[in-house]
Amino acid sequence: MGRYVILAVMTAGLSFAVFSYLGKNRKPVSAAAAEAGNLSAASAAAESKPNGFMGNSGYLLEFPGNYDAFAEMRGRVEMAFFFPKGGQPSVDESKYKELGLVRLEVIETPPTKKKGAEVAAAVKRGVEKSLQERRETYTVKDLALLNGAFLVHITQPNDILQLFVQGENVIYMFTGGEEALMSSLAGSIRETGAAAPGK
Repeated sequence: MGRYVILAVMTAGLSFAVFSYLGKNRKPVSAAAAEAGNLSAASAAAESKPNGFMGNSGYLLEFPGNYDAFAEMRGRVEMAFFFPKGGQPSVDESKYKELGLVRLEVIETPPTKKKGAEVAAAVKRGVEKSLQERRETYTVKDLALLNGAFLVHITQPNDILQLFVQGENVIYMFTGGEEALMSSLAGSIRETGAAAPGK
């Protein structure tokens, strides 16, 4: 089972929609770690150090040392999955909290003269409009990250969190079950100025 994610952003002259569908049986980038009972003190210490992830659209972020990552391009949208070592990404969002999974979608924004807070406000309006059209039950709160970030807690039909962060030329959309983990990932983003996805 997958979930379509629709993100509509509308401002004067700015309109786009992104549709993505999660596939099945994704493979991790690195091999699975040894089972927890077999970890030595040295490997346990290495597990506590954060890993770095460099995205195709010109950003870096840190993720927990006991996590793995998998990324792929789906058209112009970069999809990255962060999950505990030894596991695999799941298409079932209802298991994200239980399994500690986070999905990141990096969505290129069309060229506009509007920047920062104006674009972030437009994204927020578009997301809320989309949720209302789908008749989902949700709450929204602003977060103090980068150029404007907000967290959407969808409670019906499924309990899931989505964190949106406005980048220089992209929108970072995290989907998961744990606000602290998603905020940590989003807060570590550093844009390097490389080309946007698909370029």
